[in-house]
Amino acid sequence: MKNKYIVFLVLAFIAMTGIAGYGDEESVIALPGHELGDQVFSLRAGVILPLFFHDFEEYKVYSANSTIGATGAIQWNFYLTSYLRLGLDIGLAFNLDVNANLYNMIPITAKVTYVISVSRFEFPISLSTGLNVLNYQDIYDLSFIIRPGVAGYWRFNANLSFGVEIAYWWLVEFPAGDNPAVAGNFLDISPSLFYHF
Repeated sequence: MKNKYIVFLVLAFIAMTGIAGYGDEESVIALPGHELGDQVFSLRAGVILPLFFHDFEEYKVYSANSTIGATGAIQWNFYLTSYLRLGLDIGLAFNLDVNANLYNMIPITAKVTYVISVSRFEFPISLSTGLNVLNYQDIYDLSFIIRPGVAGYWRFNANLSFGVEIAYWWLVEFPAGDNPAVAGNFLDISPSLFYHF
């Protein structure tokens, strides 16, 4: 009877280490780090929360007057070092105003990311900046966007990672006619999938 328990424990241990090391020939805990030239492609989709608007003349704060919306993006990055990467991020976000009119945003940004790695977990800290294409009814406009973000990812294997990114959007809309320059403030929370190659 005692031998059966020992055999069962040995088989269970072998099975567990096999699962933990799936896709990894070097270690059952950590995965190989990143090197110069390694690339990352990612998809994310989540919600965007309108926070408020403010102007630059009297620094008044205005309600966003819109609903919680949806956002998504594709991203491509390459590693400069084992912890620093550069890339391009193209997204889409939309909200509805109080009259159910659609407000669309298409941010196109350059992105720099510093990656903190702990075993199979990665914690990227990023800053994106670029242009945001705005569309509201029949009006099109451009704004400047700064998008700092933090994220947490689990590396399933050497090629796939899963996690969540939280980012703050600061959109500066330039003055047009009698309208002063204003800035929109948004927060997005997006589950993400990363493919490393």
